[in-house]
Amino acid sequence: MYTFIVKINQEGSELSGTCEIINTYKKNGVTEKFQGTFTNNEISLTETSVIRYKMSPSVKGWCLKILSGTLTTREKEYVIEGTWTSDMGFTPGRGYSNSDCEPGIFRIAKAISSKDEPPTLSQSDQKESGPILLKNVLFELQTDKLFPQAYAELDTLVIQLKEKPQVRIRLEGHTDYIKNSSAQGDLLLSEKRVNKVKGYLIKKGIKGDRIETKGYGHSKPLLPPPNEANRRVEFVILN
Repeated sequence: MYTFIVKINQEGSELSGTCEIINTYKKNGVTEKFQGTFTNNEISLTETSVIRYKMSPSVKGWCLKILSGTLTTREKEYVIEGTWTSDMGFTPGRGYSNSDCEPGIFRIAKAISSKDEPPTLSQSDQKESGPILLKNVLFELQTDKLFPQAYAELDTLVIQLKEKPQVRIRLEGHTDYIKNSSAQGDLLLSEKRVNKVKGYLIKKGIKGDRIETKGYGHSKPLLPPPNEANRRVEFVILN
């Protein structure tokens, strides 16, 4: 079982940040912890410790790995993969020592959850809310075509807007940064995406003058690109 913790910084189109992975092998009771950094989707992680809860007698030793690879999404998974080397090992009863482990390859994957709670308009008494992520409103790469699971979440938003007819919102569109994509092209694509969502809300009975739109291109990613989670729409409550 993997736990991912990612923190992102950005200067222009360049992304950097830190990543931590904690992995537990239920079969042999080994828990390993990796920490490292990334730039765009290039990532480097070092296994900083091995934690033993019930380490099996079959575990004779453990290589502390240095991982070099990429962080991407594939088929609804977060994927970190690449090659590893090791210059340190752990042996039960003896602790840490120099390692003679052979290099290898790795692939760490974690499913992207589709069971997130839907957004609410409970902040409508504020002058303006912060951005509220429409977590399942995602788009195919380089298009304004919505994934099928988006419509259920948009229908929930329609219901909430009808229940609170005084509320006005601003839809904010975002794209993913991929190699050779242009800032202007991504800005136009993000505008197409929010207009696609606005059109659906209007089709479902929400008046257009209650909905503003704004595109940000790839300037505000959620995760290191390329990552489909960055192709998203958020909304802000304006009153």
